[in-house]
Amino acid sequence: MEGIRRFSVDVAKCEEFLTTCKVPGLKVESAPMFIGLRQLVDLFMNQEWANYITEFKNPTLNKYPYVKPRSVAELLTKLKEADRQKKIKLSLSAAAKKDRQKYLELILKRLRGLDETQ
Repeated sequence: MEGIRRFSVDVAKCEEFLTTCKVPGLKVESAPMFIGLRQLVDLFMNQEWANYITEFKNPTLNKYPYVKPRSVAELLTKLKEADRQKKIKLSLSAAAKKDRQKYLELILKRLRGLDETQ
């Protein structure tokens, strides 16, 4: 998760650069190009998987309208794989790690179901 936090800082710097610097041919209105990326990073930082899945089809409630289920599923799969290969160091017991893996599997299954309904 440290990598995602650092990436969040990078995205914030890009957003700031876009709004503060005058780039020929680039309008300030172009800043929304980072909205989808910002929402994806925020979803991973906040780990609001259940809310995302529940609110996905309700545009008035959906906190992450620019985030596609396929993108979330791909990144979660990579996170899960890194976790399994012990690239992510978590101070969790073996039982907690197993529960986390099961939870991620459930979320991935539900995300793939959302993706099929699009």
